[in-house]
Amino acid sequence: ACFGYSEKTPLLLLYPVYEMNAPANVYDWLNSMGTVDKVPAAVISVSGGGETSPNTACRAEAIQILERKGYTVTYENMLIMPLNVFFQLKPQISQILLDTLPKKVKILASDIDRGEVRRTKPRAFDKLLTRYGRREGLKIKTVAKSFIIGEACIGCGWCSEHCPTGNISITDGKPVFSDNCNFCLSCIYGCPKEALKVTKDKFAVIKQGYNLNRLDKLPPIGSGETKKLTKGWL
Repeated sequence: ACFGYSEKTPLLLLYPVYEMNAPANVYDWLNSMGTVDKVPAAVISVSGGGETSPNTACRAEAIQILERKGYTVTYENMLIMPLNVFFQLKPQISQILLDTLPKKVKILASDIDRGEVRRTKPRAFDKLLTRYGRREGLKIKTVAKSFIIGEACIGCGWCSEHCPTGNISITDGKPVFSDNCNFCLSCIYGCPKEALKVTKDKFAVIKQGYNLNRLDKLPPIGSGETKKLTKGWL
């Protein structure tokens, strides 16, 4: 609305990949939209794994919904951020990804601005994985109710203010979780007092935390070091 929205305004859908798919609240929003008449749209996904299996179908369902609503999706692509689940990347690798990100964003913005057409073909097996991930994403909505609130909690409300689904409220100075979690882990990693703990799916949480601001303090690395740092199967 800030940019003079109208029925013919092109749509840019940008979301983080969760369980090889878009988060559930993104689908809630898409399904609530009205129909349009051939409005151009672009879909950008953001992941820690990139445009490779199992993520090649992570935009397919969102694009299908947009096309049913009357949008013409002419462009899709992937941006890469440091991984925030399962594996702790070496800080220098995360730093490289963050340094590269603005350059990649400029390329994508230029592609969209000049009307480049880019559509990908998902792998058949990844389509099946995406459907599985969609079911897992729906099941995860109540997982936050199992979070443990430690004594270090001061009721500052940081978690409530930063929850993307509005799943957290503050009652009697403590966070209360509802049934609309998408397991983004923002509250776990961002809590100023590190007062929240996960009891279910603990394997997914990076024990050292996830704080991109810390990477700003790292000294820059040379291009020759990049290949050494990124060796290995992962």
